[in-house]
Amino acid sequence: MRRYLAAVLAAAVLACTACQAPAGVDGDLTDDWAALPPAAAFVPRAGTCHPERGDADAEQQREVDCGQKHDTETVLAGTLAGPGVTATAPPAVGSPSLRAARSRCDHAANALLGADWHGGRLAMDLLLPSRAAWSRGARWYRCDLFETYSMGSDSGIPRPRRSRLAGALRPGSPLAHACFQSQRADGAPTALDAVPCAEPHDAEFAGVYTAPDRETRTGLTRSPGLVQDRCRGIIAHFAGATTREVTRRTGLIWKAPDEPEWRDGDRGVLCFLLTDRSLTRSLRDAGAAALPPG
Repeated sequence: MRRYLAAVLAAAVLACTACQAPAGVDGDLTDDWAALPPAAAFVPRAGTCHPERGDADAEQQREVDCGQKHDTETVLAGTLAGPGVTATAPPAVGSPSLRAARSRCDHAANALLGADWHGGRLAMDLLLPSRAAWSRGARWYRCDLFETYSMGSDSGIPRPRRSRLAGALRPGSPLAHACFQSQRADGAPTALDAVPCAEPHDAEFAGVYTAPDRETRTGLTRSPGLVQDRCRGIIAHFAGATTREVTRRTGLIWKAPDEPEWRDGDRGVLCFLLTDRSLTRSLRDAGAAALPPG
């Protein structure tokens, strides 16, 4: 038995001495692997489309070809600057850096669409890094635009598209706000349903004005006279009539962004002409003669 073990050990030694490492190889398997590159930080890109609306985990959101079914399109991406960007968490709603970013996003969306984005069935999200990504140094922001089904309670639900939004609010666009039939309770309008202008309707979208940054959302509700005066001017320009005739012969409805959007810097106020009778044509550039009698 001892002679057998000795023979086996000798063979093992001979086998090992025969397996010499090639020149330049030291036989240590742990020191020749190249270091892995650091993981690339997520950076959003404008012009990309996404199959679902983004949220706090936007870093994980997939991109798809804009010719495929998608919910949102990124119209602008950039880097946050100003107060609040060195904190341990993303800037709070209403911070100067978010308001500045929102303003840039509004301008980018308007340029892409060919008109003020507030004037159509559209909504916008301003997305920021998650807290975890922020703690790792992420400072990006991203603005996603999406088509909606209406201005009603489903205005936050994306309507899927299969094309980009470039030029989507040019004259004649089906996305653009036009004529509406109001729903009323005790004579006061409570909602607007979009209808073709050739069908009976009692309201029409006239335009958008951008409220000054110093104004508060609650101030508009408590003191509506100023916003009404501004909307009358927009309606008069839209109808091709004087402000006096518009004030005497029509009413109006205005719609401002919700409080969180307002604090983020969205100041687009929508103005609608309202009549006490049914119309079957648009009043755009129709002149005072086409307005309902006072």
